[in-house]
Amino acid sequence: MKLILLAALFYITNPALFAQKNPCNTDVAAFDYKKESSDTTIILKNGTELTFNRCEFFDIKDCVEFAEIKTLNDLKAYGLSTMDDKGNLLLSCGMFFLNLQSGDCTKKCLEVPVKIRIPKIVYSCYLENDRNNLYFANSSGNWALKNEPTKEFTDKNQQKYFEFFAKCSGKYNCDQKMRTTIVKFKWKNMQNIKFLNLTSNCPLVNATFYSGRRKNIVFAKIPNVNPDSLLILVEGNNSIENVSISKPLSSLKTSYRKSAFITISQRTMRKVLFFFKFKERRIYKKYLLK
Repeated sequence: MKLILLAALFYITNPALFAQKNPCNTDVAAFDYKKESSDTTIILKNGTELTFNRCEFFDIKDCVEFAEIKTLNDLKAYGLSTMDDKGNLLLSCGMFFLNLQSGDCTKKCLEVPVKIRIPKIVYSCYLENDRNNLYFANSSGNWALKNEPTKEFTDKNQQKYFEFFAKCSGKYNCDQKMRTTIVKFKWKNMQNIKFLNLTSNCPLVNATFYSGRRKNIVFAKIPNVNPDSLLILVEGNNSIENVSISKPLSSLKTSYRKSAFITISQRTMRKVLFFFKFKERRIYKKYLLK
């Protein structure tokens, strides 16, 4: 529904573009779009710029859909997280959705890639230090690194953009890994934690974690930001009922605890000197859910 409304809004605000006939003669079989170098540029509501091959755009304009993903509600609507496929939290500088098959068109990919320029989101609550990379969403809604050329530049108005090219439908993201801390959540009165969802509007975060061997404990990666900006939603169950908790992370009781672990070199030493028990300890933060 949201995509339909966005498409309708763009059609209303740009009626001349969609009413216009294809300026190229593409009725000929095996028409080569690459020989026609002229472009059509579309600017979306939040400043994303799309530059299509003019001839190809007019052949697919009835089937192409696109949307900017900029808010937590957008993330949830499209079933997306801010985690990569390896479980790392990502800091998005802008996301974009492209669908080439919203109508009856059979074309899955463009012959001439569309140039996409996303205005970079700058968070006042998180200082950006690393270069952004291009990611695309997999079937689970997590992001996988896409090893394709990208460019970052600033226009005359000092607006920063992230530029890349796309040929096929997909959800694309300008991202960098966030600095995080591993913390422990424990729910004493629950036998099983179904999931723990961590969200934030600044910076944009939507991440879900699950329990491991001990079903009432979840280890999660928390971004190094003000805990007042982070909200958790936890669902669990005991032998009687299902229970959920939704509250700011900063409202939970916390403690610090040491956890024993052994490094690779220590494991090697144990094989040689098996009667010694070498241990190091790290300090981690524990949150008590209830």
